[in-house]
Amino acid sequence: MGWSCRVEAMKTLEKIMETLCGKDPRTSAWRNTWQEGGQSYLFEAGRREHADGAITGMLYRMTDSVHAVRVGTFRIEGDGRLSRGPASWRKALQAQAG
Repeated sequence: MGWSCRVEAMKTLEKIMETLCGKDPRTSAWRNTWQEGGQSYLFEAGRREHADGAITGMLYRMTDSVHAVRVGTFRIEGDGRLSRGPASWRKALQAQAG
């Protein structure tokens, strides 16, 4: 069986990826990396399913092209609200809202 979340949470994650990460031109798949303050970051969504439909995961800062160090976590609530994550994600969501 696959991993699942609420559609509102997924839409929020998609907005973040659309605004900050973009798509890989070779595959058209959403990237999970973004640039901020001269640094490269990436996120990995966890595989754990939450009863409320939330998405949680880890945030990493790239130290070179293949290594990263964990710098935090994120949580997108089942209702689509970002309750924990980097300020750049909040700004991206505010820009999308408009």
